[in-house]
Amino acid sequence: MSASRGSAIRRAVWSSLACAAAALGVLACATDEDANPTAPPPTQQLPPELDGGVDHDAAEPKDDAGCSDASGCVSTTDCSTVDFCATTFPVARSITLNAIWGSAKDDVWAVGSRGTVLHGDGTTFTPVPTNTAEIFFAVWGTGRDDVWFLNSTNPVHSHGFVGGTVTFEDVKGSSWNQDESTSGRMWAGCSSGPDRVWIAGERTVRFADYYSNGGSFWRLGTDEDAGAVWTRGESCETTSQCEPLVRALWCTTNGTVWAVGRKGQSFFLEDPEAGVWTYRNPNTGNDLEGVWGSSASDVWAVGQNGTIRHVADTAGSWVATPSPTTSHLHAVWGSGPNDVWAVGDDGTVIHYDGKEWRLATIGLPPGDVPTRLFGVWGTGPDDVWIVGDGLILHRTAASRRNP
Repeated sequence: MSASRGSAIRRAVWSSLACAAAALGVLACATDEDANPTAPPPTQQLPPELDGGVDHDAAEPKDDAGCSDASGCVSTTDCSTVDFCATTFPVARSITLNAIWGSAKDDVWAVGSRGTVLHGDGTTFTPVPTNTAEIFFAVWGTGRDDVWFLNSTNPVHSHGFVGGTVTFEDVKGSSWNQDESTSGRMWAGCSSGPDRVWIAGERTVRFADYYSNGGSFWRLGTDEDAGAVWTRGESCETTSQCEPLVRALWCTTNGTVWAVGRKGQSFFLEDPEAGVWTYRNPNTGNDLEGVWGSSASDVWAVGQNGTIRHVADTAGSWVATPSPTTSHLHAVWGSGPNDVWAVGDDGTVIHYDGKEWRLATIGLPPGDVPTRLFGVWGTGPDDVWIVGDGLILHRTAASRRNP
């Protein structure tokens, strides 16, 4: 999640954290940069990125080494011997799927490069026409009739399948600044209710007037004419203390929100109405690219070099957790506190059972190779989907090697 969900944006300078024994006897060592746990992140000057992002068609060539035990990949068509099995990929294998979300087993959405949006019925995925070539980076929602998508230009809303068709509505808001429409990438979004929608990324003024300095956090609201408008959330960037570079958001049901991003950044929104984001230092210099929790006091963040952080109390103190991998992790999701999955480069899938993280296995057809995995979501322990570079993996009751 390279720092974007592509090779040129995901590249970064790696720093080392803690040493942990990986599954299969491989030693995974990585160290993080310790930092003042109360200080905001320093202002960061990074090379500018084109608003179009990096199309994954231009990513580095994939490793042709094939499956290996060390990566947890198995060449097999027998799904009962692995944790996840490959399913039919309904579009060109050059397409990268960046994110996945659903409201139910038979209502699953996956999005990616070249304007790709797929809808799944629980078994197979079908392409949905979008009339755009923009890269989609995120998908989320609150139900079948409330689905959000975030592409390289703006947020998009859909009421799902209505009468057998899907319609998409650009939601730019009444303060949209067309002259600055390419400023700052928006990477992530989440909703804690139909009227509580957040998006975040790099600082942008595309949703602001000419007299604003913009922001990295934006909440959907209504203007004086009852139209849509995106309102900036307050953060340390408004005092020039830092520049948030958000890569992932997670909304709790009570309205609080967690955000993580580049160089180990982490922010917490405790009062949605006030809209003030507080910096929470996870004590790592590694990029954090995925965040999810089973509750407001059980939150996981994952990122570069296999970095894993955990919040297990309402005070929101991040704790370093031993990781079984040094591969870059891009997303995390779980069905509960004792069933959490994280995915990343080289086909890496790891699982937390309430006690420790372990390497999981994926099954690919003979001759296929593991790829970068960018999204994970499911409805329960026996229904979990993973997406990535030209690949969709599924876990069912029939393909679960471990109970």
